[in-house]
Parts: sequence; structure tokens; C-alpha cells
Amino acid sequence: MSKLNNGTWGGMIAMGLRVDLYCDPCERHVELDLTSLPPDGSCIGKTFRCVCGRRIRPIVSPRSIEKAVPVNRSLPKP
Repeated sequence: MSKLNNGTWGGMIAMGLRVDLYCDPCERHVELDLTSLPPDGSCIGKTFRCVCGRRIRPIVSPRSIEKAVPVNRSLPKP
């Protein structure tokens, strides 16, 4: 069994993560299509540019709460 590597695009897909790209000045928001990128390609330090030419801020988050919280752990009660 291989260890998942969240430093690659394929690892991010396997862990149920998503990458949203947000341009503050334009208020433009798009989800990056991880399946269009090479699975073994490194995602560390990658930069993206908006159509306006400015750098875009990537936001990595879980695709769903089920992926973010393992099912064998219970959440603390408020």
C-alpha cells in the first residue's frame, strides 16, 4: 500500500481535497480542475494568475465534511 502524498495533484484528489482560486481585486473565484493536472506533479509552491494578470490566491479545503472528519472519530459536543 502506498502512502498518500498531499504534495501531488493525485494525492490531493485521493484525499478528497479541492483547490479554489480567488483573485482579490477582481473578486473572481474558480475551482481548479485537479484531474486536468499530472497526478504525480508537485503542487507545492505553484502559482496561478488571473485573467487580469495578478497572482491568484489558492485555497485548499476538503471537498466534503465526510472527507475532512474521519468516520471513526466523533466530534466533541459543544
